[in-house]
Order: sequence, then structure tokens, then C-alpha cells
Amino acid sequence: MIFDNVITTKGPATKALIQRHDNAPIPGHWREIQNIKNEIFGKETVGIEYYPAESNLLDTHNIYWLWIFPPGVLPLYIIR
Repeated sequence: MIFDNVITTKGPATKALIQRHDNAPIPGHWREIQNIKNEIFGKETVGIEYYPAESNLLDTHNIYWLWIFPPGVLPLYIIR
């Protein structure tokens, strides 16, 4: 599921919910989510996976959240 124009403290973003149909964990989830990000948003788009504070954690399903912000919104490390 993709939610466009989600309001965040850094302005609007796109939030993508990624989940298997059978609710099982995604094996090797980092590479799978990277592939999903590339296919939907493009290979040069930066996606952020969200890990909340324990006090805000809701961990009842195997759901992965990917956040896509407009270019230049977040400071990013550039490999040179």
C-alpha cells in the first residue's frame, strides 16, 4: 500500500507499507525491500526504513514501512 503526501515533521512524504500476503516475515528483507523500492520509486530514489522508539512500537504483524522524502529534505551520507 502506498500513501502519498503523508504529513511529517519534515514536510510531505510517501509512506509505503510492505507485507507478505501470508503475514510471514520477509526473508532477507533488506534486499527484497531494496528491490521493491527500485521497482516502484526508481533506483536512484532514497528510501528510509523506520524504527520507532520502543515506547511507540507496534509489532503485531510483519509489516515493513518505507518512507520516501523529496530530494534534499534529509541529510544523507554521500560515498565518494
